[in-house]
Amino acid sequence: MLVDPPVTTPSIACGIATTLLWSVVCFGGIGGAVYFTYDSKSLKQTVAMCAIILMLKGLVVALLTVRAKIIGGAQAFGGGQKEAANLLFIVFKPLLLAYSWAPWGGGAEAAARFLRCAANCSEFEPAFVGGLIAVYLAVEGTEDHIISCLALLSTYGRVAHTFFFIMFPVFGPEPRTMSFDCFFFGALGLGVYAAVMLL
Repeated sequence: MLVDPPVTTPSIACGIATTLLWSVVCFGGIGGAVYFTYDSKSLKQTVAMCAIILMLKGLVVALLTVRAKIIGGAQAFGGGQKEAANLLFIVFKPLLLAYSWAPWGGGAEAAARFLRCAANCSEFEPAFVGGLIAVYLAVEGTEDHIISCLALLSTYGRVAHTFFFIMFPVFGPEPRTMSFDCFFFGALGLGVYAAVMLL
């Protein structure tokens, strides 16, 4: 079972090298995804694609959370024996491979991490999708490529953030933070740019 890495203080040189490496991986990967999926889609298609991607990602996080809780038993459910004994888990258990012989991502610790991930998604993504729809309605009729690129950048930033949140025991906090930065500054740029267009 994966456990969180111990907290250590790296040297300055190691910190700089790690930051540069993760910058290339995260920013290059997310930027590359935007480049290869942009492909002159209409703004309406881009908004729909971003909303669908985030919806599917939310469903995956929910299933991973349920899987981790089933494997962890009552402890993963916060000591709730009745909830852990839910008869419908008989159906979900084989579908999610929620068995002790396939323990990755299972147990109370993983369930807590997935719940934090789901809470983080619920804090930012509904507001982002709502804002994205508002921007689309406000500039409807114009095909502004900057808005489309910023929307995709923010969406892929959220997807990468969720991936690195789930894989925290493997990769540590740096790529998760950088992925969040892609989302945050993309969404901020989207809001500022749209506001300037409307003035």
